[in-house]
Amino acid sequence: MFDVLGTADGPLLNEPYRARRALLEALFAEGVLAAPFVLCPATTDRVTAEDWLDPAWGAAGIEGVVVKGLAQRYQPCRRGWIKVRARASAEAVVASLTGRVAAPSTLLLGR
Repeated sequence: MFDVLGTADGPLLNEPYRARRALLEALFAEGVLAAPFVLCPATTDRVTAEDWLDPAWGAAGIEGVVVKGLAQRYQPCRRGWIKVRARASAEAVVASLTGRVAAPSTLLLGR
């Protein structure tokens, strides 16, 4: 989880992300939220965020990072956010496929 938008006391949409994130962290610290929920990591350190873009983090389920301002109010449809996806590429040879050539279901690749 990366944000909390409301509580029993009402919506938090006009609160800055900094406050919403602090509340979310408190919910995990107090045990109100626990498995199967997971608090996603957050940082204000650019080097740390860039490290998370390493394709190796994909094994931990991190597909990229979302950049948003700490003072930013909630914006629907991700307006004001920047999502940076981790990218990895490699050359491969297609050895075999299942399904139609124009729309294969699976590929057997050699690197």
